[in-house]
Amino acid sequence: MIDKLTPEQEAQLEIYRDKWIKIGLSTEEVPDERKQEIIDKVYDNLLEAERVPLMTASSPKEGWDMVHQLEENVSIEDVNRMKEEGGLPKSSKPFVWPYLDGSFSAAYFSFYDFMFTVLKVDNPVRKEYEAWKDTTEVGLIYPLDGACIVCDKPREIHMNESSQLHKDGGAAIKYGDGWSIYCLNGVRVPEEIAVSKWNEIDPAGFAKISNAEVRREFVRKVGIERIMENCGSEVIDRKDPYELVLIDLKGETGKWPYLKMKNPSIGVYHLECVDKSCQTVDQAIEWRNGSSLQPDVLT
Repeated sequence: MIDKLTPEQEAQLEIYRDKWIKIGLSTEEVPDERKQEIIDKVYDNLLEAERVPLMTASSPKEGWDMVHQLEENVSIEDVNRMKEEGGLPKSSKPFVWPYLDGSFSAAYFSFYDFMFTVLKVDNPVRKEYEAWKDTTEVGLIYPLDGACIVCDKPREIHMNESSQLHKDGGAAIKYGDGWSIYCLNGVRVPEEIAVSKWNEIDPAGFAKISNAEVRREFVRKVGIERIMENCGSEVIDRKDPYELVLIDLKGETGKWPYLKMKNPSIGVYHLECVDKSCQTVDQAIEWRNGSSLQPDVLT
């Protein structure tokens, strides 16, 4: 039994962490021959099932559309033909995460790799580990009875200095078929917010955003001054570091109170909608927190 790591073993922790982060974030293309080797090993040693033909998808979205077609008893040949011709019907069913995570599970293997390689731990899961670890070379995997759908990894992955998914002006994650995910500072946002320039976005749009994190990134990008200037705002109360601001949302809604506050941990302003009855900062804080106590840190 290992009670404590040696200095040499501790020094290996960062090495194995960085190794598997690199694997998880890899955008390197994998030849079909290698993909077939990987799924053959999965079916032989992990699933203990008969080997099946390989089907490739450019993205998780395309992979799920292919799964749906096979469920409808469309032949493998016809699914591949529709995919190549760009006529693959879009699945109307909610996306279901597959049995194997592919490169998404790289973080788990940093643990097992360290345990088996550095600490020489003997464990029954070693056999499954050996069959499973190579799946991190590819994307999501749907191992079905008659075929195995293997999704490609993203072609592009963009992150900020804090290792959060981030791309201002484009997609943070982009797959080969164009399917993309848009993120600002680790928060998934609508394409328009990520792609548009800050001065092309309607400042009044923040009031339509219900998610607090998305609204925060909207405010961060567009600028709180521009939002307040363009939306007919009026500060009706101040209590450092808070302000209660009336913002004119037009139409039937009219002027509505928002609590303006700065998150000290990331230096970003929030505009948080509060109840219309709030007339002071204290009332807004009490309504927001269910208590008159001011928080030490905003979350």
